[in-house]
Amino acid sequence: MGSAHVRAPVTWEVSGGIPSDARCFDGHFPGNPLVPGAVLLAHAALRLGEIGVAVVSVRRMVFLAPLAPDKTFEISVLPKETGLEIRWHTGQVLIAQARAQVSEIND
Repeated sequence: MGSAHVRAPVTWEVSGGIPSDARCFDGHFPGNPLVPGAVLLAHAALRLGEIGVAVVSVRRMVFLAPLAPDKTFEISVLPKETGLEIRWHTGQVLIAQARAQVSEIND
């Protein structure tokens, strides 16, 4: 389980971000909603799945800046010897980063 078939950096844009009326904001934090880390991971897993890669586990995830609803963000994936480094950012601001073990999806 290395970097599966991600051999070069890949970046996706999530245009418009996570809509402010999404259920994930219920109780996450009233009056000051923030995109939950699980939602960031889900978006990365979805994008990776589109190119035939499954997230098997996340070894470490660090949150560095909050992400508000409706804010466009990017997901960047960098292949590493022991998996992938996933970064979520908006412009030059790094929101979060994680190390993940991945495998190829078998059809």
